[in-house]
Amino acid sequence: MEKTSSNTFFITTPIYYVNDKPHIGSALTTVTADFLARFYRLDGKKVFFAVGTDEHGSKIAQAAALAGKTPEDFVKILSLNFKQNWQNLNISFDDFIRTEEDRHKKAVILFLSKLKDSEYIYKGSYRGFYCNGCESFYEKTDLDENGNCKIHRQPVKLIEEENWFFALSRFSDILKEKIASNQIYIFPENRKNEILSFLNQGLKDVSISRQSVFWGIPLPFDQNQITYVWIDALINYISIIGFGQNEEMFYQFWPANLHLLGKDIARFHCIIWPALLLAVGLKPPQALFVHSFFTVEGKKMSKSLSNIISPSELIDKFGVDGTRYLLLKSLPRENDSDIQMKKLEDTYNADLKFGLGNLFSRVLTVALKHNIKNINPSKEDFPDLQKQVIQNINNYFEAIKTIDTEKAISAILHNITLVDILFDREKPWSLKIDEPKLKNIINFSIENLRLLSILIFPLMPETSFKIRKVLGLDTFEKLPTGALEKRLSWGYEKMTITSEIKHLFE
Repeated sequence: MEKTSSNTFFITTPIYYVNDKPHIGSALTTVTADFLARFYRLDGKKVFFAVGTDEHGSKIAQAAALAGKTPEDFVKILSLNFKQNWQNLNISFDDFIRTEEDRHKKAVILFLSKLKDSEYIYKGSYRGFYCNGCESFYEKTDLDENGNCKIHRQPVKLIEEENWFFALSRFSDILKEKIASNQIYIFPENRKNEILSFLNQGLKDVSISRQSVFWGIPLPFDQNQITYVWIDALINYISIIGFGQNEEMFYQFWPANLHLLGKDIARFHCIIWPALLLAVGLKPPQALFVHSFFTVEGKKMSKSLSNIISPSELIDKFGVDGTRYLLLKSLPRENDSDIQMKKLEDTYNADLKFGLGNLFSRVLTVALKHNIKNINPSKEDFPDLQKQVIQNINNYFEAIKTIDTEKAISAILHNITLVDILFDREKPWSLKIDEPKLKNIINFSIENLRLLSILIFPLMPETSFKIRKVLGLDTFEKLPTGALEKRLSWGYEKMTITSEIKHLFE
């Protein structure tokens, strides 16, 4: 069955492992997904935005024992921590899935039963290097020069046990074909090339169960084996939209339009997950955006270095919208991006406090000083500058297609600069109220503020609402398909300025 609507948009973040606390890396992925979810809702699409937590596996069982809690109680508390953090960041998720929920367990059992019927799995013995931090097996060539896991920089264990295996090797050619032709669209381009390079080395079958783990979901056809935590976790993308329990909802949204993830989990998502779906007769996700990492002051974030930054630290310093903005402007696409607190402070002040915030106060102050409250923009208001505004809006749309949030923000900043240039050039505060040019300046500037309120909404929704409230505009509660393009046309909305002017940023 195909998707029942082409006007739907299903977007996901990875489900985060509850043994780790939320940090700016997980916040980055989640805020980026929220930015896109809000944008597509604004454009009239029926969006389903999924987040959640991964709560099974040996690491969780060990951590729970150390904390003197049962795994059930332990994961419940930690899952709430993630949910609260996303709410604090104003994340507009439609549902939050936990792998401990019954609906997820039912979906996993159904999926594995279908996998068993497909004859793509078999039982065998496995011997390999296991990283407990990753909960993953590695080849010797995947380890560093000291034989440690490259991600966690810790020793691995040589483990041999009986497992059930998925015949991943049989999907090598079809995956290469679909990825190379962008039927499964992996971007940025360097990530796609890395996955294709890995496929060219040849795939090996992968274990889908564990014999020595007790905290997880037993295989429906072998109760002595626990579903490998990664297989369990990947199935969240379909359990959250009703796989096996709500067929109408499932086929309305599947296949996913976009999975967002970090580069460390690219192989699981770009190779194993599509192959599993194909094995049970489901379509793979349409696109996967794989971003790089944050470093902090030039060093990798790690507990041992005590340099992990939590979302709450940034919120306390920059506010919710400021934090969202700074994360999105710093999004590491092809390469890692270094986070420096001084640089974040400088960006906040330049772009927001003395950029957008100053523009807002500057324009509204002049308008109210001259008692200009009813704004009726015209195409006669500085048409040369209008062309530049529209071009920047087009650049914003192009940047969203490739999830280049830095370029999208650059387009916004260029439109802010246009008004500043106009004010500095024409000096409207010195003009008399009856001079025609004054009304043209105010009309152009206020209209640009209106357009900015739309463009910044996916980044900074509360700031957008503040601007629109002062301009007497609605807050995007109900938008039909195509409404975004209409709203971004010059002069689409008439405005009445209220006398209430607040600082956008402190």
